[in-house]
Amino acid sequence: MVLVDTTVWIDFFSGRSLPHVTALEELLVKREDLCIAGLY
Repeated sequence: MVLVDTTVWIDFFSGRSLPHVTALEELLVKREDLCIAGLY
């Protein structure tokens, strides 16, 4: 399971071409288990 920071999701949904977005896209293609941290 990989914890994905919200800033990565923001860049992903904004369509930015950045290394961390590419890494997230690779995880999505591999259908890895992803999670996000809750708010406190």
